[in-house]
Amino acid sequence: MNKLEHKKHFRKPIFIITVIGIILAAGIFSVFSYINTTNAKNVTDRTIEYIRSQCIRYEEIAASDLAKSLFRIIDKTQEISRDIANFNDCSIERLKEFVADLSITGVIVLDENGTPENEYYTDDTGYNVWQDYIKQKKLTSVAVDTSKTYSDRLFSLPYDADGESDYCYDFSAVTRKDKKGIVFAYLKQSKETIDNGQLTLDSLFSGFNLAMNGHIILTDGSKVIATNNNLYKGKTVSECPVINSFAEKSTNDADFVRITDPYGAYYGGMDKCRSYYVYVYYPAKEVYIGSWTATSIFTSIYIIFFLAASLIYRIISIRHLRESHITEEKYNEKLLKSAEEARRANAAKSDFLRRMSHDIRTPINVIMGMTEIADKNADDAERQAECRENIRTASGYLLELVNDVLDMGKLESGETYLEHIPFDLYEMFDEIAVLNGHNLQRKNITLTFEHCENLHNRLIGSPLHVKRILMNIIGNAIKYGKNGGYVKVSVSESEFDEKIPDTVVINITCKDNGIGMGENFMKVMFEPFMQENDHARTFYQGTGLGLAIAKRLTENMNGKIDCVSRKNIGTCFTVSLPFETDNSCECTDRSKVTVGEISLEGLTILLAEDNRLNMEITEFLLTNEGATVIKAWNGKEAIEIFELSEEYSIDAVLMDIMMPGTDGITAAKAIRSMERADVATVPIIALTANAFTDDKEKSRSAGMNEHLSKPVDSSKLKSVISGYTGKKDLTLRECYLLAGESYDDLLSRLGCDEKIIYNAVKEFMLDLHYIRLLRAIENRDTETAFKAAHTMKGISANLGFAKMYSAFSLVTEELRSGNIEKAAELMTRATDEYQKIIAALKRCMFNK
Repeated sequence: MNKLEHKKHFRKPIFIITVIGIILAAGIFSVFSYINTTNAKNVTDRTIEYIRSQCIRYEEIAASDLAKSLFRIIDKTQEISRDIANFNDCSIERLKEFVADLSITGVIVLDENGTPENEYYTDDTGYNVWQDYIKQKKLTSVAVDTSKTYSDRLFSLPYDADGESDYCYDFSAVTRKDKKGIVFAYLKQSKETIDNGQLTLDSLFSGFNLAMNGHIILTDGSKVIATNNNLYKGKTVSECPVINSFAEKSTNDADFVRITDPYGAYYGGMDKCRSYYVYVYYPAKEVYIGSWTATSIFTSIYIIFFLAASLIYRIISIRHLRESHITEEKYNEKLLKSAEEARRANAAKSDFLRRMSHDIRTPINVIMGMTEIADKNADDAERQAECRENIRTASGYLLELVNDVLDMGKLESGETYLEHIPFDLYEMFDEIAVLNGHNLQRKNITLTFEHCENLHNRLIGSPLHVKRILMNIIGNAIKYGKNGGYVKVSVSESEFDEKIPDTVVINITCKDNGIGMGENFMKVMFEPFMQENDHARTFYQGTGLGLAIAKRLTENMNGKIDCVSRKNIGTCFTVSLPFETDNSCECTDRSKVTVGEISLEGLTILLAEDNRLNMEITEFLLTNEGATVIKAWNGKEAIEIFELSEEYSIDAVLMDIMMPGTDGITAAKAIRSMERADVATVPIIALTANAFTDDKEKSRSAGMNEHLSKPVDSSKLKSVISGYTGKKDLTLRECYLLAGESYDDLLSRLGCDEKIIYNAVKEFMLDLHYIRLLRAIENRDTETAFKAAHTMKGISANLGFAKMYSAFSLVTEELRSGNIEKAAELMTRATDEYQKIIAALKRCMFNK
């Protein structure tokens, strides 16, 4: 075969393959063209139908808003008519009050002939401007027919030169109640205000994403009134080439046609809805690349997903390997022999009396010496201040020493009583952060609390002793921390025993960058009175018992405590404690808790104290922080003061336990049992010299929220009260956010004025159905409890409190079934949600 024949033979299959390729390409193009055209037509039909529904909705909303506005001006006018009759007074002064109180622009009082008797207005109108409207027969007939009222909206008045203005007037005429005549009232509003209060056609289209870069044009037949195409906004129909192209190509409203304008070719359709014309169209190139775009997007997403999954798998593998190495390192060293621990423990005990003699006498000597120095320097203010500070420091150290020694004595004698009650670990973190706030600010140390996801923060155990362990460890981290340093507390969860349900091990780690500890001291750091340096007792004001107490308490709760430290680098303590999980409440998911500012400014506090000096001291501590104090000298007087006070006017109650006559326990129970809305949420804080667990249990059983031991620490008192009250200058939206609810969703759903919501929320706070529900469940009155729970469920739904609604729904269903015992259990969660809502709302609803 020569070269020529070879070329011919080669060209033939090439030609055939080319033809086949063209045919296949044409076939594929035709199929995809049909699919894309059909899809575009379907999208167009759905879009037009959507625009039709939005136009209808717009007209209905506009009509509804006008009706509401006119009803309000009628109500205000009728109220003026009634008040004129009741007070027999239609003087200018009285009319001025009506205008101010009802927030209207003007009011005119006329006799039965339409002649004005008196008028007051705040703009430049008055009877002279309104008389043409007033003298109309449909308005003057109101004077003699008491069943008639008349109202309307005007968009211009005669004094407007061009017949238009930036304002409109809502006016109403009603029959006078005192005699025949008319009360005419009107409200001037800017058109901008009305427009802002109403939906626009453009806003009705918001949220609707038009595929394929499509365009919507809505006209009233003469001009464009809404569009997503900036080229045609504000233009007339004749100025829109694309609309003219529709008119030329479309024979009926259902056509899907090809149209053009100077900017390109399009495909689309049109329809008529009442007085509106709807045009929807898409660029031609977008119509025919839809399927290819979807394929490209899918391919891109798949590639990204594959790369991301590979990266995540790589990261997890590296992290797993690293954690394995860390786990191996933790078990490389063994603990000291038990004999060595016993020897050092016995040595520490034998040194007890010597240390106690020194540690007790030293602060007492400081207190006595500083008192004498202060007496002899009465005129030296600076010296006096220095002496007071030294006395305060010494007395604080002495109190800490007494508390530590008492706790250590109870631990060694086996008299420590471990509670078995529910508590919230996150709330404990908050309390610890607040209690250490002063020392953190003084040393400029940052304290943060971090945790892992899906942690059981609601636990059952002994919160008093858990808090003592954490306070000792975190307090030491702050005390021995460097200025400007940090203390990081993290928490994680591990399985306790798979055979025992609802149990977990909580691992709490406290890490700092403080002065650290040496290896030798770490061997004896958990022994009583052990301190690394002899000067630590003087410089850091430590007793050497904090870690020993933390160790003993941890062991008593079947936990363990570990420590890693390096000198001048930092220390890391890990406390692992087993707990039962409290499944009666939902777990709270918070990623970080940080220290915030606390204040008692503007609070009103009821202080019940029978001792004059204690009353004076506590009153000074409170008033010095900006609080107002109401004094009660016994429990009976405290009950009477609270009972006569306005609801929510008292922000907190400080109650001494031991008082003559009616003691603090009895007084707290009496306050909680009162029939008023705020008794369930007002914080009652016990003040007592008794600091044992059984005393605290009595306080809690009486309805007290907190138990503070005397002598009262000012910073702790301030932090505890502030923890229950918080800032009092929040907006209603901020209160909803604080309670975990959406205020904007409520506004959107109700579509009413915010003042109405404010009044409704205030009425809810004064509602007694929650108190009645508690009383009914306590008395096992199922019928009354069901009615109260059903009401609380409805109130929660109406005010947008979703979590509270869910909780009271469960209670209602159990009561409907007659299961009051189960309902009582579910009330724990309902109470938590109710108190959280009330605590948040009090920060704006009753600001003083």
